[in-house]
Amino acid sequence: MQSASVLLFAFLLCLSCFNCDSRNTITADNVLSKGETLVSAGEIFELGFFTTKSDDGESNDYVGIWYKVSPKTVVWVANKNKSIPISTELLVIAIDDDGNLKVLDSMRNSYFSTEVTSSSSNLKHTTKLLDSGNLVLIDDLSGKRLWQSFDNPTDTFLPDDKKQIDVPFFNLKNTLAATDSFSDANKLGRGGFGPVYKAWKLWMENKALDMMDPILVDTCTENEALKCINVALLCVQENSGDRPTMSNVIIMLGSESMVLPRPNHPAFVTRRNMASMSSSSSYKTYTADSNNELTITVGEGR
Repeated sequence: MQSASVLLFAFLLCLSCFNCDSRNTITADNVLSKGETLVSAGEIFELGFFTTKSDDGESNDYVGIWYKVSPKTVVWVANKNKSIPISTELLVIAIDDDGNLKVLDSMRNSYFSTEVTSSSSNLKHTTKLLDSGNLVLIDDLSGKRLWQSFDNPTDTFLPDDKKQIDVPFFNLKNTLAATDSFSDANKLGRGGFGPVYKAWKLWMENKALDMMDPILVDTCTENEALKCINVALLCVQENSGDRPTMSNVIIMLGSESMVLPRPNHPAFVTRRNMASMSSSSSYKTYTADSNNELTITVGEGR
């Protein structure tokens, strides 16, 4: 039985060699072997095997999707939790007998599977790499998507990834109760238009948990609270280039092991370097007619 499996594997591997042109699909009789890649129709993304080296110097193979540009930027990894020893030479990405997309070696050891269960007797499926970076498993008969990589993200969210994110919303009644009708005593600050946030000061004093509502103590762990405060302060750093993107914010909040960077000064901390003001320019300050006492400084040439 084992020898028959090996022969079938070798047969499928030979079939894949007849199609060396760029393609974006994998079928039951057209596998993808190590050294070959799938390329999306618009040549935006590419899928295949790649090798990485761990800190201890050990090399392993992975299957992933990356932008088809240089340098290679991997955006999705199939077998992130099950690396393939570099010594495993015969590897394919194939539609197996059960209709699932799998990463197999010559002994039919599986390093990844879409794990789709189908009640249909039709197991003719096709895998396709789209220009959005989404890898999909399609039922050939109905055209239905049975599985897609967008539902199984690793560490990167792509622009067309419409995976829904649950965001909590609070109604006005609960907000009024929590803030004592927006009383000044409960106000943390007014951003750049008034008093500096207390959050930054408490963070620097290692007293960030003092911001936590006592009601939340029993339902929220300290580490989760500190993570949320850390991410929030990263989002208001003075240098906009240091601020994380929304996709990175989602990853930060959802990760159990990511080490978050220490936030820099928030944007509401104003710094003025008078020496940098050129003598060739004059500055006029206008005071807006508002309760926030907003001032606007406009530079004018001579």
